[in-house]
Amino acid sequence: MKNLLGINITEKENQEMPIDRFSIKSASSALVDEKNQYLEKINSMKRKQFSSWLLPVIMILIITAVMSFNNLVSKDPKPVNSIVMFIVSIILAFILLIYYLIKKNKFINSSEIKDYYQKIEIIDQKINEELNIPSSTIKIDLLATIYKIKDGKTIVRKNGFDAVNYEFVVFSKEDNIYLFDGAKIYEFEKSMFKKIILSNTKARVPFWNKNEKFSEYKIKRDNLGMYLIKYDQIILNDGFNEYEIIIPTYDIEKFNSLLNLKIEEN
Repeated sequence: MKNLLGINITEKENQEMPIDRFSIKSASSALVDEKNQYLEKINSMKRKQFSSWLLPVIMILIITAVMSFNNLVSKDPKPVNSIVMFIVSIILAFILLIYYLIKKNKFINSSEIKDYYQKIEIIDQKINEELNIPSSTIKIDLLATIYKIKDGKTIVRKNGFDAVNYEFVVFSKEDNIYLFDGAKIYEFEKSMFKKIILSNTKARVPFWNKNEKFSEYKIKRDNLGMYLIKYDQIILNDGFNEYEIIIPTYDIEKFNSLLNLKIEEN
């Protein structure tokens, strides 16, 4: 069964997602290109502001401090090297964390960054008008995976995370469900959606797309800053192929409000 948002890299010339065959309408390339230019400018500034090593080093220092503290508690007399490691790790982690927060605050409050986001918001409004996206919609995350087929087995490619969580706008009209990724609209008949399988499985994803803090959803992060989220599966069959839609558990109820599918335990 294929992930609807899965990219098969077994053959380099065929790297489309299965969802692409359900595309019915696309935003003008001029608007999409303009939006991507602003996004690239934001990402470029972000790469300059934040060193890739900073958060991992902070996490390593915190782990070192915890291990040193446990060593101090469990042993008597107290090992001098554990005392030193604990104090040094805590101080360095605190200094680097303050440094990171200062840089993050400077980045978020940058007038240039705010200007880019405002321009992206205007472009999004133009795209919504161009594609007639209704005002009453819901937003959900869906998980995309990269994989290859080897000896008949599916091997998911991992780069510090298990999947990428993309935000989609969802709405329904008559007997159809529509997914909108900000550039394309995908159309599905409601009858294609068969059931929901609760998997109670976790995946590491790189982004947090909600306005609320991730802690409000009881989400945790790992040592690399990846978000650990539970996900479930929605089974879809178009009469030719069967697909799975991998959706975070926190959005399953919202999506199912449009479908009223039966729910099964894995």
